[in-house]
Amino acid sequence: MPVGTGDRVRSALDEAGLAHAGCAANPEFTAEGKAVDDFLRPDRIVIGAAEGRTAQLIKELHEDIDGPVQTLSVASAEMVKLAANALLATKITFINEIATVCEATGADVDQVAEAIGMDHRLGPHFLKAGLGYRGSCFPKESRVLRAMASNSG
Repeated sequence: MPVGTGDRVRSALDEAGLAHAGCAANPEFTAEGKAVDDFLRPDRIVIGAAEGRTAQLIKELHEDIDGPVQTLSVASAEMVKLAANALLATKITFINEIATVCEATGADVDQVAEAIGMDHRLGPHFLKAGLGYRGSCFPKESRVLRAMASNSG
């Protein structure tokens, strides 16, 4: 969802006389085929809330889940989801472009990717050349982020 969705929900709640109701963003970071495992053992739990009580309630919902919790503003939590998926999509697109150059130059993209992945700043994940990315999140969220950037000037 675009950054600002939480603000729109908050405004709608306020207009409906529900100012007492909490509003939070709690994005999921699950991969296709690994959703249950990714949910139960997440790399991070992101909670975006304007009110401390709402953040605490969301944190309590996750108390049996083993993962570091980061509490942010609603807008920042919304952006984390988009930015993380954009970075993953960028890595996939990048290695596919490198594969094209490797084919033209005689280099082995698997060897190149393995060596790139040894750099602790970059890591080995999402450096497998192939047909590109799939699924519902990467294409959709890349479009949302592009539209948000364009609309923001």
